[in-house]
Amino acid sequence: MGNEEYRPKDDVVFYFNKEQMDKNRHRRVEVPKKSRPFRDNKTLLIILLDIGIIVLFALVIVPLMRKPYKINNFEGYSVSLSAFRTGEKTYAAIHIRNKMDKDKDSPGGELGEVVFYGSEMITSGPVTIILPEPGEQKVFDYTFKTNTLEKVYVQLKTGQNSTILRVKVLF
Repeated sequence: MGNEEYRPKDDVVFYFNKEQMDKNRHRRVEVPKKSRPFRDNKTLLIILLDIGIIVLFALVIVPLMRKPYKINNFEGYSVSLSAFRTGEKTYAAIHIRNKMDKDKDSPGGELGEVVFYGSEMITSGPVTIILPEPGEQKVFDYTFKTNTLEKVYVQLKTGQNSTILRVKVLF
């Protein structure tokens, strides 16, 4: 039923079902109104979860484990360290800002101690400094005579407390 036969001159026979061909020709593919990419494709869900875990690790865990190059509140001071390399020298600078208001009766002008360290055990030795007055900022720097340092450390002591900051040397 509905089968037809076609024979060209060279005796090759083609068979086809005309009804089946007509059904296939007018077939419409219906797309569901609500797409479910995660239910139909579990691999996509696993990949997105992996990416989410990596981003969470990079944004939350790594900064908590890394030694800081900036401290927002250390005994009322904001402290940051920067270092860069140029020519045959490496420059390091520590920025100390007193976060107390000028109007308040807050301590300032105290003595502190700064020691710069290089990653190759090069040190500046302890240097006594006068910490900034309330609302002011001071910069203390040191020049290393080498350009092979990878990281620079600084130890800051104020009274009985001490902190160490670390930064990677920029080119």
